[in-house]
Amino acid sequence: MERTPRRVLRVLSNNAVLTRDSGGEIVLVGRGIGFGRQVGDLIDESAIQQSYVELDPERVQMINWISSLGPTAADAISRSIDLATDELGELHPAAYVLLMDHIAFAVQRAESGETIENPLLPQIREMFPEEFATAQLLVRDLNEAFAVQLPDAEAAYIALHLNAARAGEPVKQPLQRANRLAGIVNDVARMLSVGDESTLEVMTHDLVALHRRLNTTQPRENDVAAVIRRMLGPDYEIAAHILTRLLGEKSVPRAFEGEAAYLAVQVHGWRMERQSPSGKETR
Repeated sequence: MERTPRRVLRVLSNNAVLTRDSGGEIVLVGRGIGFGRQVGDLIDESAIQQSYVELDPERVQMINWISSLGPTAADAISRSIDLATDELGELHPAAYVLLMDHIAFAVQRAESGETIENPLLPQIREMFPEEFATAQLLVRDLNEAFAVQLPDAEAAYIALHLNAARAGEPVKQPLQRANRLAGIVNDVARMLSVGDESTLEVMTHDLVALHRRLNTTQPRENDVAAVIRRMLGPDYEIAAHILTRLLGEKSVPRAFEGEAAYLAVQVHGWRMERQSPSGKETR
């Protein structure tokens, strides 16, 4: 049976349009599918790459609300989605709606003078550098278009959405990973009595690098692990705590004891970060 031709209800971006199917409103995604299109235009079915069918009435209402902001505002939000696609490549179809939703309300909060804060900014910046850099570009464009001042804290929230869109998973997944990293950093900072921002940034950077290595390479052996454990006992205990949190284990597996030793030396370096050359703690 031949499909009834579908028409554009809303142009979401150059690469996404809203249309109506037998099941209701859906988002269609394809390179250039929305470029130069107007409401009522027939959709080129050959340009469709993905469809997002879980569009409930609330989401449709949100899209209509964005359109009601006027063509300049709607175009600016659509342009930001295109920019994200250009920088990061293909995004999950759901991202076109979820990102528009998030960005529209972020701009609305900024226009009302609401302060935007994000306690996970350092973790998100380190864990998702490509998404964060792209989010900064989006924020810069939105600030210019709407004459607002969205901060890096908002870029971090957008980066979470971008990471989720690239992986095709709910945004709560990267949020949980960032929260877990923040929890580990806070634990270690408390154990080492560290509070200065520069040392916390070093710790965050090092832990993200460690987590990536643990997920992509075999654990390293260490011929002097026993010596390190004996000489740097307190630091080794902290290293063991970090590894068990990252690995989801109750204790350090034997295969990772070498990694624990390497990490203990790194923890010792963090401890020294808070000391002056004379050996006195900086205040």
